[in-house]
Amino acid sequence: MEAVYGFHDAPGEIPGDSGGGQVRAPRVGVRPHLGPHCRGPGIRGGHVRRVHRLLHRAGSARHRGADPDRVRPADPPHLPRRRPVVMVDADHGYGNALSVMRTVEELETAGVSALTIEDTVLPVSFGANGAQLLSVEEGIGKMKAALAGRTDPALTIAGRTSALRISGLEDTIKRVKAYEAAGVDAIFLAGANTRDEVAAVAAEVSVPLLLGGTTGELQDKEWLGANGVKVALQGHLPFSAAVKAVYDTLKALRDGVAPADLRDSLAPDEMMGQFTRRSSYQKWTADYLN
Repeated sequence: MEAVYGFHDAPGEIPGDSGGGQVRAPRVGVRPHLGPHCRGPGIRGGHVRRVHRLLHRAGSARHRGADPDRVRPADPPHLPRRRPVVMVDADHGYGNALSVMRTVEELETAGVSALTIEDTVLPVSFGANGAQLLSVEEGIGKMKAALAGRTDPALTIAGRTSALRISGLEDTIKRVKAYEAAGVDAIFLAGANTRDEVAAVAAEVSVPLLLGGTTGELQDKEWLGANGVKVALQGHLPFSAAVKAVYDTLKALRDGVAPADLRDSLAPDEMMGQFTRRSSYQKWTADYLN
């Protein structure tokens, strides 16, 4: 998958059964979390999701129940099971329309809350001069196949197009209207740079809009929310920051800097313990290995 985007955890009300076996919690849909405002998720990796969750909770009231990472099938049945709200970029479905059906089936089984299917030709063809788009007809077929592959109506399927930067606004509007008519739950508008572009597309569809990386005049979340945009990605900044941190640390060590002199640039021990769940591991070790 190209990318995984996460919202904060949400409660699910399915406890473990009386025999202690695990019961799958109901899928946490994206739509109940959107509301009238524009959201800006962006996560890569389990530890980043854990940081994201704790930062979110630092500025809002906690949901009822225990920390979701500590909920287990053996916990008391009154405790709610919690599930992350995860949106996945499923590219073009990894093949033709039949492959799209299989992709949706697999992701639905994995428990994702939402996914996007795009109309880009992938992988890039030999000799192609830049990105290319599928025909509108093939794009419609992929959207219909994605919907046919879904069995849980709580799974949100968004049709994604990069037509703004490839074939222009007129073709973009033609495509998004066709994908909405095919039944998708949302439109992922990739490559939008101006408010005029977003407003023109929003005027032609009634489903929510999702945007890729937003810069310039598209950073105003209030304006975006008022114009039908419910999710606006902010780029993979945590991932880029992690790459730079690893590079800087390795370079410093190679250049002879003593490990002790790098401590100010490292996560403190308390933070490492928090995000590696050290206390839980120590408790489990004491409970079950002694």
